[in-house]
Amino acid sequence: MGQFLVEISCVAGSTLNGTQSSRQNRHLEARRSAKQTPKDPKWAENRYSAPHARLTQNSIANFGEGCVCKILFSELEAHNTTSRFNKMLSFQHLPLPHGKETYLIILTSSNQLYSGTGTALFEWIRHAKHVFDFAICIDNLVARNYMIARDFCRAEGLRFLPCGPARRLGAPDPGVADAQRHAASGKWAVIEIVSWANAATNFDVVEACAPESMLVFTPHTQPAWTVPGIEENALLEPVFNRALTRADVVFCVSPLEVDVVKNRVPGAFALYAPNGIDVETFCLSSHPRKRQILMVADFAEPRKRVDLGLAAMTRFIGLNSDWGVVIGGRGSDAVAIPESLKGCITRAGFVSRDELVALYQQSAMFVLLSDYEAFCIPLAESLACGTPIVTNATQELLSLYSGQRGCYLARNDDQAAVDAAMAAAARDDAHLEISQAAQAKFASNVVYQIKLDCILGMLERNRGRKIA
Repeated sequence: MGQFLVEISCVAGSTLNGTQSSRQNRHLEARRSAKQTPKDPKWAENRYSAPHARLTQNSIANFGEGCVCKILFSELEAHNTTSRFNKMLSFQHLPLPHGKETYLIILTSSNQLYSGTGTALFEWIRHAKHVFDFAICIDNLVARNYMIARDFCRAEGLRFLPCGPARRLGAPDPGVADAQRHAASGKWAVIEIVSWANAATNFDVVEACAPESMLVFTPHTQPAWTVPGIEENALLEPVFNRALTRADVVFCVSPLEVDVVKNRVPGAFALYAPNGIDVETFCLSSHPRKRQILMVADFAEPRKRVDLGLAAMTRFIGLNSDWGVVIGGRGSDAVAIPESLKGCITRAGFVSRDELVALYQQSAMFVLLSDYEAFCIPLAESLACGTPIVTNATQELLSLYSGQRGCYLARNDDQAAVDAAMAAAARDDAHLEISQAAQAKFASNVVYQIKLDCILGMLERNRGRKIA
């Protein structure tokens, strides 16, 4: 057996269970010595935020928020713990595809990869992986999103670079412990960061990014009030502005977002490239439609305003008793339902991709009255399946969907306007025209080609040679 070292040190100003630690800069070292001193120690540094945990051969250690855990593995071949650890976590040693430029995406596990963020990211990778050798670096704090990223990399044959979180006071995201190391390495032709709210992650990448790496930023910009506990996240706005300033290109998912970015940082190079839809999957079906309203969302997110959607559907069903309602998504199986809807509502729960497509294709209307959406992929997916949508008339959604076939927008605080929009959507049976218009606008092979052409063009200008 080789030497095994675990070192835990709490950084100044860190918190434990949300309480300021009174033992600043504490240091705890646990050492298990072996007969032989290691000749070539290998270090892996992780930061964790759970208050208590234990380290075993088959699990990842979790310690107090802000703590640093350094794990020393020696005699890698002889120490079976190390090989198990690497097999569990990483596929970073896949051979490089010949002739492809390296492209690293640095994510935090607080990004909801089961929803629109993941859908858009994965569609982009699928579209461009014939040109780029993609890799994903992500922390392991939020298991669900971590495993989605891991499984996607396995399925697509991508390198997966996991690590622990790296908390920063004043940032809402858990951070990525290896972000600085990867960003500063100079090994990546392109590095992409995702989400304006990832202050800890984006700070580390922006400050460390090697000059030879092109920095791409896809912020999915939202108002600060959409982040819970915004008053505690003092880094959010300054890091967002810094990332916009440092990025070589900022890809915006709505025309309005382009204006927002340029108003915040006048010198930012911002381009409109909406999220793309897999139009071979999200398309018309020959099956007859049901007289049903569909609402799919993360029911745990307050900004989705599930309450307004359910209230609007209750009013509609009161006038159209032959219609039904289907709700799906995280938390849809537990949300409180108005008494008048209980006899005509179906709770689908969290649905698979195939189930979601079938629901879009079978429904006569899709309703989502969120207070805010940067893009809202379910709206575009519904339209691609030929299903009319009713949604909130925010400036962002108006810039995307105003004038689009099958789109009915109304202020979500105006009941009369919402009711009129739902009545109009219920009469709209031009499903073929709705689908064709949406597919022409949001097809992933169209919109992601815009992004790909831009990145390749910038790389070629910098390198002075054609890349692909």
